[in-house]
Amino acid sequence: MKHICLLLCILLMASCTSKTSGYDGKSLPDMTFAHLQPLNLNVADVEINNNYDPNLNDRDMSIDLPVSPDIAVKRYAESRFEAVGTRGKFIFTIENANTGYELIEPEGSLKQWMGVDRSEKFDVSVIVRFFYIDGLMNESPHSVMEFKRSITIPYSYSLARKEHEQFKFIEVMTKDIDEAITQTIQTKYPELLAVATSYGSATEQVNYPSDNVQTRTEPSASYQPENLLTAPEVR
Repeated sequence: MKHICLLLCILLMASCTSKTSGYDGKSLPDMTFAHLQPLNLNVADVEINNNYDPNLNDRDMSIDLPVSPDIAVKRYAESRFEAVGTRGKFIFTIENANTGYELIEPEGSLKQWMGVDRSEKFDVSVIVRFFYIDGLMNESPHSVMEFKRSITIPYSYSLARKEHEQFKFIEVMTKDIDEAITQTIQTKYPELLAVATSYGSATEQVNYPSDNVQTRTEPSASYQPENLLTAPEVR
């Protein structure tokens, strides 16, 4: 009896520590962004903050994803931004990374009764804020960007295939986030990518062709509210 209990404990521990197997028989890789070329910033320090905790939101279903969106974006930022300057700080904060869930029932009472053609929809909303402080402690305008993405997966998919699709979804979403953030830095904060000179216009605005991306510029304490521009939401 003791040997049986010991064997069960070993099997349980192995199942908890092993990686999730993909539906093709291969394990899902760890989601890292080491392949990204670092974006060199003319600051002495980069600060990455994750202010979102899925456990504090009863409606958040991030636990049902292979990697929660806030962790994916945090890993991305840690790999992407690199300080190569001698003064100043770049501050990147994840303010929200909520995952909503909806079980979509098929049309028709017979299908609903049989439980066929169901699907699961996951809606992810990520909000990030970034700005920098120069060597004289001047704070730049803040950029606040919101990204909304969704994926619908047939309920009939196996757990392994479902996680495979979710994993690809998070990867593509993070790639979209990177493209939009990089474009914003290049356009609104060019001094971060070269010798620092001036902030440029606080009202400069960039619109993105990708769907469901919203960005706005918030003034720092040294700017007046009338300089604030809010971009229309792209749908």
